[in-house]
Amino acid sequence: TLTADGNGDTKEVEVKAGTVYIKELSAPKGYKLDSTVHSLNVEVGKTATLTVADTPKVTETLIDLFKIDMETGKSTPQGTASLEGAEFTWSYYDGYYNADNLPAKATRTWTTKTVAEKDRDGTIHYVSRLADSYKVSGDSFYTQDGKNV
Repeated sequence: TLTADGNGDTKEVEVKAGTVYIKELSAPKGYKLDSTVHSLNVEVGKTATLTVADTPKVTETLIDLFKIDMETGKSTPQGTASLEGAEFTWSYYDGYYNADNLPAKATRTWTTKTVAEKDRDGTIHYVSRLADSYKVSGDSFYTQDGKNV
């Protein structure tokens, strides 16, 4: 069993010549567990090195922003008004902040618009998400395996 230090390095260990198999048992905080079994060919009198990279643990963007009428508190507009097309700016800051120490400039920003979407029961909601079909402008989205995260 080898344990990586803060730089991701482990101590050297002596093994018999041949093929050894290495599998990650626990991932560093904030990273996905690598379930791949890596093989490494070890030759007599030589040093064999295995280099692997950690993949950040992220989730698909699960934030839905719903637009409602301020006066009625409902998702239906009054009269001939429309809640579709309202624009929102999303700001992402790479770190943990509060109102007192928030940087002046966000790491990335996006402007999205609301789109009318119908629920299973036929109710129409005006929603915006961090996805290309809602995006008006801004930075590129963070992606992993082809999905926005």
